[in-house]
Amino acid sequence: MSEPPPPQALIPRPHSAGIAAGADRDRLLERFLENQTENTRRAYCRDLEDFTGRLGTSGARQAAERLCASPTPGPVNQLVHDYVSHLRQRGLAPATINRRLAAALRSLVRLARSFDLVTWALDVPGERVRSYRDTREPDVAGARRLAGGLQREDAKGARDRAILRLLWDLGLRRSEVAELDLEHIDLQASTIQVREKGEHDRIPLPLPDETRAALQAWLDVRGLEPGPLFVSLDNAASARTPEPQRLSTTSIYRELRKIGDRVQIKVRPDGVRHGAITTVLDLNGGDVRAAQRFSRQKDVRTLLVDDKRQDLGGKMARLVASAA
Repeated sequence: MSEPPPPQALIPRPHSAGIAAGADRDRLLERFLENQTENTRRAYCRDLEDFTGRLGTSGARQAAERLCASPTPGPVNQLVHDYVSHLRQRGLAPATINRRLAAALRSLVRLARSFDLVTWALDVPGERVRSYRDTREPDVAGARRLAGGLQREDAKGARDRAILRLLWDLGLRRSEVAELDLEHIDLQASTIQVREKGEHDRIPLPLPDETRAALQAWLDVRGLEPGPLFVSLDNAASARTPEPQRLSTTSIYRELRKIGDRVQIKVRPDGVRHGAITTVLDLNGGDVRAAQRFSRQKDVRTLLVDDKRQDLGGKMARLVASAA
């Protein structure tokens, strides 16, 4: 039995289709990324670069060019199918696989199709994802323990307190926190301008007094220079460039995990947001509409996932059992 062809042999090199078509193909990645946020652009580029590893090349631009090189869908679907299998073997979560498949690859091919660079679409199915979220941590007591883990009274302590306040008090996503600039907060009016996930325009959100005070304490240390609201305080990074460096979403994740480790809570930024949303539902008697306004979730079904902290299913099971 002959060996299967290597992945890079499945898709031919870009065929000659005229100067105009070549120019459009060259600009495909630029057009694909032009209306995305900075964080989304970085994520898409990382996903495309990971995909090109299966092609024996590197770079997001090469991924765009090679995806559009085949005149028929078969070779591309075969390669993407093998790529999804490769991601499973690496132990990636189904949601991560679907993001790479749908958000990066399918969306890029869809745009290429709208420009008549290809005449087909990707038909590789996504992974099944169980609609479940464990919101046991942190609850109100857990949030207080996290705040207690912020014992530093220096610049880093002030910065991390303000970040934790935004994640909990307003239920912000870490990407929404990371991309904030000084111009997006107005402490006199007690408002903050947030760009929601997948949107281009910003919306104003009111700042509770406690959140406003934490932001003011951070600004007293940071100063009022224009630029990123939250910056890295790493001495090594400061030595490389005199300009303040925006605190990345990865750094926010790592810093929060360190705080959680101090108080023995396994926590992540999205977990803080989810815990805040569940706390809203607990405090308002299950008013999903109010929780949706707080969380800014577009699909109300996202708020109806099983809450293991309350163990509502277990409570109902005990009621049914006792009734029999």
